[in-house]
Amino acid sequence: KYLKKYGKCTLSKDCKIEGAEGYALEILEKTAKAGRMTNIHYKDMKEEPQGPMCPCGEGVTDFAAITAMCKKYGIENVLVEQDNAPTLGDVFEQMKSSFVHLDPILHA
Repeated sequence: KYLKKYGKCTLSKDCKIEGAEGYALEILEKTAKAGRMTNIHYKDMKEEPQGPMCPCGEGVTDFAAITAMCKKYGIENVLVEQDNAPTLGDVFEQMKSSFVHLDPILHA
């Protein structure tokens, strides 16, 4: 159903959305509404599609919209990981940057 509507978008077994471009939030909401999500993994990237990864808040991901959707459907666990952290410098500074950006959004 999603492939017809969204082209080459796929939802993998760990709910990673590939190629969804502007439809990712809609797909996440449909999945969450069905009660199939308990956790969400936040990542950010510099540009779409498939731009380089970066700390949360330094890219194009709308975390406020995603967090609002999570709260609406009772998704309580947010996991944050910096995939390519070693190539960007200090791993702990990157995670701190993500935390500083996400903390007020998650606790609004």
